[in-house]
Amino acid sequence: MTSSKPKVKVVVVGAGVLGLTSALLLLKANYDVTVIGKHLPGDTDADYTSSCSIANWVSTATDDEEFTQHVHKVGYRYFMELARSDESCGVHMVPHQHNVLRADGESESSFSDSSTSSSASSSSSSSSSHSSHSSDSALPVAGNSAVPWFIRQNFVEGIKFIGDGETSGYSFQTVTIEASKYLCHLKNEIERHGGVLGRRSINHINEAYYLHDSHCMADLVINCTGLASTTLGGVEDHDVIPVKTQTVWTNNTISKQISLNDPNSGGEGIYVYPRMKGGTIISGSYIRDSSSSTDQKKLSKRLIKRATRYIAELTDTKTRGNTKEICKYRQDQRFMATKANGPRVEREGTLIHNYAVCRYGFVSSIALAEKVVRLANEFVAIEHALNK
Repeated sequence: MTSSKPKVKVVVVGAGVLGLTSALLLLKANYDVTVIGKHLPGDTDADYTSSCSIANWVSTATDDEEFTQHVHKVGYRYFMELARSDESCGVHMVPHQHNVLRADGESESSFSDSSTSSSASSSSSSSSSHSSHSSDSALPVAGNSAVPWFIRQNFVEGIKFIGDGETSGYSFQTVTIEASKYLCHLKNEIERHGGVLGRRSINHINEAYYLHDSHCMADLVINCTGLASTTLGGVEDHDVIPVKTQTVWTNNTISKQISLNDPNSGGEGIYVYPRMKGGTIISGSYIRDSSSSTDQKKLSKRLIKRATRYIAELTDTKTRGNTKEICKYRQDQRFMATKANGPRVEREGTLIHNYAVCRYGFVSSIALAEKVVRLANEFVAIEHALNK
């Protein structure tokens, strides 16, 4: 496209992190973009998945999932740079510490700050030391699970191994993303680049073509409706799997993210994220095939009990004014979309899909939006060739 030609008109359906990021990158690529959504930044509703979340960067991609690794690498670089340049966006840098419990319930790491710096650092001088840790067997291993790719590849910053040879675990530098702040940042950027957001609900994807702010027919529609893709007319993707998670918001504060795999918990782990201005969010369940909004009070109690038992800093009265007990002031549920074969990012004529990334919406948002732009450019090139 060139500035002398009319801009291609695009309607993005869905104002979650995937929809907003796609809209922003399309605007930067000189498209004329309108975003419509049942919910918009600033709303708080369990159906508005992105707004209810506290996100961080971590990756569970396997060694053969090269595209997923690429997607997550793009996200890591982007959010780390954003944390360094502008924390007002709701992105801040913190260490992440990962631990595993033995099957007898004893922690393989004390959750203290004691850790051993790994020679596998992410600095440019680490090439020689990296070779000495090139095999999984040479690295600390939590149970039977190999250390993840981003540690073995020295991709992330500040890698440390925790323990003294009899224990295992690792930490690295990552980000916590305050979802509501970051979504508002995206909204502001979209408007700054000339995009328009509007609150609209549709029953069929074809309705979106008539909802561009110019009152002209849209050339392209981007479907970023997540779970709604299961019932949205013209899409009705019955391969989407609903996933429910619950979060507990507390006034207690810690200095780092902590993730814990607990083989004694029946599949419930624990994920603890410190908030930028104090307080902590605790999560620990991803319940597949669940769209029930039933309040999981017993689950919240289990999460709090587990956090109290294994994360001493949360109830350390000498640390940032913490209380002796975890003080819960809110709990949320959110519902996410996933697919067995990964997110759907593809073009069907004038319709581009971008949804079903489950818990990795923020992590994946930049790279998947870049793919949306490539698919849009592909459409424009084909149309241009046909109209010659």
